[in-house]
Amino acid sequence: GPPGTGKTTTVVEVIAQLAAQGKRVLACAPSNIAVDNMVERLARCGVRCVRIGHPARMLDTVSKYSLDAVVNRSESSAILAAVTAEMDSVRKKISRATSRERDALRGEYRTLRQELRAREGKLLKSILADASVVLGTPVGLSTGGVIRHLDQEHFDVVVVDEAGQALEIACWMALIHAPRCILAGDHWQLPPTVTSVKAAAGGLALSLLERAAQKFGDRCVKLLATQYRMHHTIMEWPSQHLYRGLLVADPSVEHHLLRDLPGVEDTEDTAVAMVLVDTAGCNMAETTGDDDVSRANDGEATIVVAHVTALVAAGVPVRSIGIITPYNLQVERLRALLSETYPEIEIKSVDGFQGREMEAIVLSLVRSNDDGQVGFLADYRRINVAVTRARRHVAVVCDSDTVSHDPHLRTLVEFMQAHADVRTAEAFVDTVVRDYSKMPVPPEAARAKELKPLRLKLEAFLASGAATMTFPASTTSYQRMLIHELCEAMGLPHSSEGEGTDRRLTVARGDAPVAAAPAAPARVDTPANDHAGQP
Repeated sequence: GPPGTGKTTTVVEVIAQLAAQGKRVLACAPSNIAVDNMVERLARCGVRCVRIGHPARMLDTVSKYSLDAVVNRSESSAILAAVTAEMDSVRKKISRATSRERDALRGEYRTLRQELRAREGKLLKSILADASVVLGTPVGLSTGGVIRHLDQEHFDVVVVDEAGQALEIACWMALIHAPRCILAGDHWQLPPTVTSVKAAAGGLALSLLERAAQKFGDRCVKLLATQYRMHHTIMEWPSQHLYRGLLVADPSVEHHLLRDLPGVEDTEDTAVAMVLVDTAGCNMAETTGDDDVSRANDGEATIVVAHVTALVAAGVPVRSIGIITPYNLQVERLRALLSETYPEIEIKSVDGFQGREMEAIVLSLVRSNDDGQVGFLADYRRINVAVTRARRHVAVVCDSDTVSHDPHLRTLVEFMQAHADVRTAEAFVDTVVRDYSKMPVPPEAARAKELKPLRLKLEAFLASGAATMTFPASTTSYQRMLIHELCEAMGLPHSSEGEGTDRRLTVARGDAPVAAAPAAPARVDTPANDHAGQP
């Protein structure tokens, strides 16, 4: 199911039809939210569902279908409660009994525990067997869980949604329960998350969906070719590049634009489906954070702010606009620029928008360097997801010279140069960005606002007489970069230790070295931000 083709709707319909035929279905997905989505839709179709998993990890609207909730509503729950209360009573007696009495009481306790387990097993088997569809994550459906109460050949079909994002080994935890399976997903979108380089090199980064598609091709693959989300121009690039030119836009979305929304003016931005703002040759180089991994691009951030401002001024609802960028540091930079004025606007990584859609998407690719390095932007699946979140409008801000060093990104740039409204960053700055009266927060003002409290903390540290000061792990990449700039300007030695969310920045006085592990450093608090996105 390529983006916007109604994959989950189709999956739910398939499950509902199987249930109507009397088939017993085990359905799963790698994320709890995807499982809950299936439960909600199946329940609306009148299908008897039981959701396996901890209720705390479920949506409130789904919890009534959880196994725990069904057990509590059953007539047998009162008997189970009575047995449990009797066990508690015996346990209390054991603590007060003499050594001679304890043996008898322990025997009684074991008998009650066996009775409880037998009654629970019988009740669970009855509830699960009565359901047409049992749903959960693959781990929740493993043989060591409640599924063990059912006969080994109980299920007829296993359905795995979002199979392109599921580890193959996780899929097999569910697949062993039935002789037939249906895998639903898209291996051209986000892959399974594998943090081990060795495991990925060994093949675990390849999903079962992709492996099956490669091995069997059209013998087992059914492509949903009609998409109901994107303007046909937005659809055309992924269709040509990834889906063999097979995607077709439904007439209801084929030509829709932002200007067609109620209350939206017809402007040069709302009248086009795709905009490419090219920063090549405009001196808008990327910068790195304190960790030398995360990256930002002030020039691109400024252009994104200006474009969002123009869209909102034309009447596009803020909630209908999404901003996607691959790097944490750029996410933080854009939030600093936009979130105060537009608190409802979503600024996230590609992962944060998976499965989502917006009327307008603004995409900042960040990378701009003389070496043509694009990092993990080379993962074409992430770019596919980013571009295809847009329904009516997508604006891509990038350095075409840098990103075109990657063959997949080059196809996007070339497509947009041929089919999008192409603007140079220089012209964009001249016509929009320099008119700060139209912008919600001037970039320098936002930067100054972030710098001020950090400068005050450093000045307070110098006045305190302490040898060192450590900023906590909650300090964001953007804040660490600003602290680094302040320390350089103030002549303060500083160093970072740790990785990821455990990274800490230590600052010393100008006349003192930075200790590797200061015994009693002064500590300072910085506001914790949501760490969304990739490195």
